Amino acid sequence: RRQQVGPAGACTRADLDMAWRSSSVSCNSVSSGRKAAASTMSTQTEEEEEEAPMSPRNQSLFIQRAQAMSLALASSSGRLEDITRKARSLFNKISPENERSIVARLQGLDIESSSDLRVVAELLVEKAIEDPFYSCTYARATKSLALSYNCYPIEPEDAAAGSFSDGDGYVSFAEAILHCCHQIFDKLLSEKSEIAQKEKEDEEDPARRKRRGRALVRFLGYLYNEEVIGEECLGGCFSELVEAMALSVAKGPQLECLCELTMVSGSSMRRCREGQELLDSVLARLESCRTLRETREAGVVGPLMFPPRLQFLIQDVVEAMGRGTKVELKGLNACAGGGS
Repeated sequence: RRQQVGPAGACTRADLDMAWRSSSVSCNSVSSGRKAAASTMSTQTEEEEEEAPMSPRNQSLFIQRAQAMSLALASSSGRLEDITRKARSLFNKISPENERSIVARLQGLDIESSSDLRVVAELLVEKAIEDPFYSCTYARATKSLALSYNCYPIEPEDAAAGSFSDGDGYVSFAEAILHCCHQIFDKLLSEKSEIAQKEKEDEEDPARRKRRGRALVRFLGYLYNEEVIGEECLGGCFSELVEAMALSVAKGPQLECLCELTMVSGSSMRRCREGQELLDSVLARLESCRTLRETREAGVVGPLMFPPRLQFLIQDVVEAMGRGTKVELKGLNACAGGGS
């Protein structure tokens, strides 16, 4: 099911683990006969052996192995830094005009582990958020790289840090992108996440949080258009936005993010029955938000929940999706420069 890692005939992580387990079993069976003989040794002899100093030859071997491990760690760290530097430079240069050549150079990076995939995915997602004008370009680059990069076993450090879900022990580039997007989504747009609450306490500029949130869902919408993610993932984004919008009422950016995600991916959602049903439910939800009113004491109906600017925004989205057209909302391409 997964692509093979490395050249043909190379040992995979599963092969190495199996070899390690089989060698451990054989060592245990061989040493079981020796334990009976070793148990007859006196306590004094054991203490003398434990206290015996390491021979000069063993000391030399120990030092050589420690130096080799140190060099291997330094080499791995330097290679990761080199990948980070090259990938960041290429993402800074990418545009619709040079997209093909830049993606080809990205495909030529020396990707050898899940840590390498994670670094490239984090750089790509962050660049897509900083520069939402080229969200479509970054989504196409994601699709090309996902088809080019192999799947790799999840490294122990990535597993310990929770960088990826366990799954079957392997991670693809598309999964790395999606995991990175989900982490940022929780920080910016989720109202239940403890991470989100801490982020909002530390956030000095709510407008920046709104810009980043809108840029993120814009990128997710284009990922759906490029078929990198499916209806299930997109439906999860819509559900979390609606739920967070209900918790934050009109104070958060969730409603604007919901409108933007609908506008970007709405036309592509019509290509299948599940997507059309999802689009219809989202439009019905937006239409109800447009006429939602505050409820005061004694059942007195208050003013409209959302300001006129958001009401007109909802109306634009509902009318555009009803006509089956794709219209850019004002301010979406200006996310990098300021809030709309």
